[in-house]
Amino acid sequence: MIVYPNHFHFYAAPGTDVRRIIKLMQWQGQRWFPCVDAYSRGEIPTDSLPTVSLVCHPFRWIERCYRDRIFNLPTIDGLIETKIVYTSFYHFVMSIYDTNDDVFGRLHRQYPSMTCWREEDLPDALLDFLHIPLITPVPRHTNRIIFDDNLGWTSYLRQLVLTKEQEICETYDYY
Repeated sequence: MIVYPNHFHFYAAPGTDVRRIIKLMQWQGQRWFPCVDAYSRGEIPTDSLPTVSLVCHPFRWIERCYRDRIFNLPTIDGLIETKIVYTSFYHFVMSIYDTNDDVFGRLHRQYPSMTCWREEDLPDALLDFLHIPLITPVPRHTNRIIFDDNLGWTSYLRQLVLTKEQEICETYDYY
């Protein structure tokens, strides 16, 4: 968890772009304080600061996990029941969803918050939340999901992920 005094507590699931929040806050002149041991995942702080989390499209999450090898943890907190295979992107995705549903959704729900921003809505969501005028121009990302064609997304894999992650896709308008 990261604490921004006088603003909010922030934490999010592995594989979301937490660094982007840190950079956006730094560009706005805000200091952050890591608070790793203060709260366990799933606990909401009892002070008056709001809690904020971050979510991304499941496609983006899978791509990051594949590139960053986030699944080096045995089974990412018990959410995945099978061993993850790294022989190809296709096998990686199939290893996640072969016997598991809603993997990213369940992981995301372990980080409850009062407010959750979609990565695609940054920086506007953050600046609106804080009522901070834009001091320094901030890079913006497109809302359009662009697949990394070098990874080997197929229409079958896309449909599989959308089906398996249906709840989080519907909650955050990811299609």
